Amino acid sequence: MFSNYKPTWMIKSIYEITPEQLQSVGIRVVLTDLDNTLIAWNHPDGTKELQAWLKRMKQADVPVIVVSNNSAKRIH
Repeated sequence: MFSNYKPTWMIKSIYEITPEQLQSVGIRVVLTDLDNTLIAWNHPDGTKELQAWLKRMKQADVPVIVVSNNSAKRIH
């Protein structure tokens, strides 16, 4: 059952992913964890690099959905 949910790629940083790469293989949305993936657990506002990456994804119409077991307040 879970074999359909194995990762296709492994990368060092989410910032290595571009909208063009995603679109070229038909990926239309990014599902990602929050803590220690997008931001450090102790850095609630993220980095300028994260903000620029999210802006680039938004401009390319690639939604980024945060999937987390953290509180709604933390995710926001």
